[in-house]
Amino acid sequence: MTQTTSAPRRLAHDSEEYKAALASSLRWDADRKEPYLQLPNFPHIRLAPFREGIEDDMVTLFNHPEVGKRLYSLPYPMPRSFAESWVEKDLPKHKAIISAIAEHAVSLEADEPISPKPNAPLLNGSPFKSVWDTEQGRIIADIKYAIDTENADGSNKTEDEAYAVPRAQQKYELGYVLEPAAWGKGLATEIVGAIVYGYGDVWVRPGTLSAYAETDNAGSGRVLVKNGLQKIKEISEKWPEHKGGEVHHAGYYERRV
Repeated sequence: MTQTTSAPRRLAHDSEEYKAALASSLRWDADRKEPYLQLPNFPHIRLAPFREGIEDDMVTLFNHPEVGKRLYSLPYPMPRSFAESWVEKDLPKHKAIISAIAEHAVSLEADEPISPKPNAPLLNGSPFKSVWDTEQGRIIADIKYAIDTENADGSNKTEDEAYAVPRAQQKYELGYVLEPAAWGKGLATEIVGAIVYGYGDVWVRPGTLSAYAETDNAGSGRVLVKNGLQKIKEISEKWPEHKGGEVHHAGYYERRV
């Protein structure tokens, strides 16, 4: 008689069990000596810091037409040299935050939830950028959770100046891109949920979280709403000519603590 193994039970996104899984999604990779965020319904998917050797994966992801042409500020096509510089620039920042997490964590047991010690200081920024499919051994998405450095008048301040503002007045920007082959599976909702509830609400706690979703990408807007953001307004912006030009319309979303 042949025995079959049933698939793991999928947690409903509106269930208390799922919410608890998101809140405890920060784990410790004992081999790499770094934290990661574990998706509740996708045991092979994790959010991890940048690391050396990921440049080709980044170029593949950001040069997919459905991804690259939707991103206003990044080059398209993205040259490998840009990916190399990006990783080199952010690695020291990631390592500093990793050290702070390790210093202020209650414990660092392999693959067990990480929580901050009582009275642990709030952290600045996030080390989590790359979304890994550990079965395939490659990056399938990128996540942004970073301090907003834009002033109300459109000018910019430095990151240090943005961090100097009282925590309740700090605004963080949320953004993500996911390779098209992974669309429609609920991955984006959990990627955003993990970084918002598993990391941001526990270790950073900014006063406001903001994000944009293009109007013609209804799924992206739903991902934000499912994770507690509300649509505030519609904006329009002329897109770069090398990315198709035209005027793009997007919703601006916020979540305030």
